[in-house]
Amino acid sequence: METTIAAVATPTGHGGLGVIRISGADAFFVADKVFCSAQGKKITDTAGYHALFGKVQCDGEVVDEAVA
Repeated sequence: METTIAAVATPTGHGGLGVIRISGADAFFVADKVFCSAQGKKITDTAGYHALFGKVQCDGEVVDEAVA
């Protein structure tokens, strides 16, 4: 069984952005659960090498803006 993990990929400290890396069999499923694009598109429906701007949500509450 392959485990899906998510982890902060940028160093600790002061910075303008943070990168989260999600890996594993359910990575796209997890990303679609927390990311809502401004265009209404799901990450799984987006072609490779394209970016989506949107919001990251936790329990229905917006916690940050993001590019996926």
